[in-house]
Amino acid sequence: MPELPEVETVRRGLEPALEGRALARVRVNRPDLRFPFPEHFARRLEGATVERLERRAKYLRFPLSTGETWVTHLGMTGRFTIDGRAPGEFEEDAPTGGKHEHLSLVTSDGRRIGFSDARRFGYMALIPTDEVDQHPWFKDLGPEPLGNTFNAEVLKTAFRGKKQNVKVSLLDQRIVAGLGNIYVVEALYRARISPRTPAGKVSGPRLERLVVAIREVLNEAVEAGGSTLRDFANAEGGAGLLPAPLRRLRPRGGALPWPGLHRCGQALRPGGPVHILVPRLPEMKSICLLRAVNVGGRKVVMADLEAMALDLGFRQAKTLLASGNLVLDAGGLSAGALAERLEGEFRRRFGFQAEFICRTADQWRALMAGCPFPEDAKTRGSRLLCLLAQGAPAPDVVERLQAMAEDGERVERDGDAVWIAFTDAGMARSRLSTPKALKTFGQPVTGRNWNTVEKLAALAQA
Repeated sequence: MPELPEVETVRRGLEPALEGRALARVRVNRPDLRFPFPEHFARRLEGATVERLERRAKYLRFPLSTGETWVTHLGMTGRFTIDGRAPGEFEEDAPTGGKHEHLSLVTSDGRRIGFSDARRFGYMALIPTDEVDQHPWFKDLGPEPLGNTFNAEVLKTAFRGKKQNVKVSLLDQRIVAGLGNIYVVEALYRARISPRTPAGKVSGPRLERLVVAIREVLNEAVEAGGSTLRDFANAEGGAGLLPAPLRRLRPRGGALPWPGLHRCGQALRPGGPVHILVPRLPEMKSICLLRAVNVGGRKVVMADLEAMALDLGFRQAKTLLASGNLVLDAGGLSAGALAERLEGEFRRRFGFQAEFICRTADQWRALMAGCPFPEDAKTRGSRLLCLLAQGAPAPDVVERLQAMAEDGERVERDGDAVWIAFTDAGMARSRLSTPKALKTFGQPVTGRNWNTVEKLAALAQA
């Protein structure tokens, strides 16, 4: 998912083309993205002037002259494009127009703006401007980490008396808006604060260093074009340029940023669920999970799956278990683009549709590092389930799953992964493993236990 720097990059790229411009023509090319477009969306936008372009956390907000604010969440692959503008050097071109452009606009001075979303996990809304800050998406958000109201005193007040570790506290959007896992860990490293430190124990001088580090990390990522996904593209039509590798992980046996922490590959429990340091995987490998194969008559021989990947030109294709786990060298192809290629060839070759949920090596490493139940990962891997979908799950998925959980079962979310720690009774009879529970994601989802997650990481590293 695009993080705060990626969203800020898009805002800055759109600003010269949209701010102060009227939307002369608007065309909606499909009825929905992740959710339906607002009623009469094109009619309500057409003729309106975009007064300014704002970002709140990971949302784009465009107040209009009509008294409404146009709100956009980019989802997984959502991108705005400006025709004819691609200055600078970028990792890869981003598609414009075609079947993936779901919203097309022409401004009063003839600029053509498109919104494309190949996976359709973004969403848009129109909210009365005078009510937007009280909308459920925004009313409980903390201060912006790049804004003037964010300072050490704010953190001191928010952290007072908190026993929860500082990393998890910084990820609480009510304390600071928009901070994501990779930026929090990098900022803690630069401030020389262990993630296991209880938030209430972080002293004033260290809070000052932490605020400076957070601003530095985010500003560097914004200037570099963001650092989340290769699927992400800025508004000028190119992929975000990646900054120097973040220091949140070290190679096996390498130096660790905080004295006294365990070596890579071991679980850390710094005052609460935090993360796991894992070996670095090769940059070009990707891990793909098939959903619902070899059940209900949908038979696929794993050797045939490997052959399909090799025929598509992907190298080093290997499978693990009959449930459909594929590791391959994607040659730098983004997770979304890889899934699309595999799904198309799979349907042609095997005669039925199956979803591929793909993650690059970096994303898989981050997924493992973000596991909120490190003790379960160490001792009860078969009882720890990681649920993944192609995009982000529904915003209330954890709350709904927790309502279905039985005594002793725990549910947490880290990024786009939802983790369930089952009791010793296992998952077979748990309500959390039923189709009703999986529907809370709002999209197709598949799960792998921790043991399989680790095996896939090892297979990708081989």
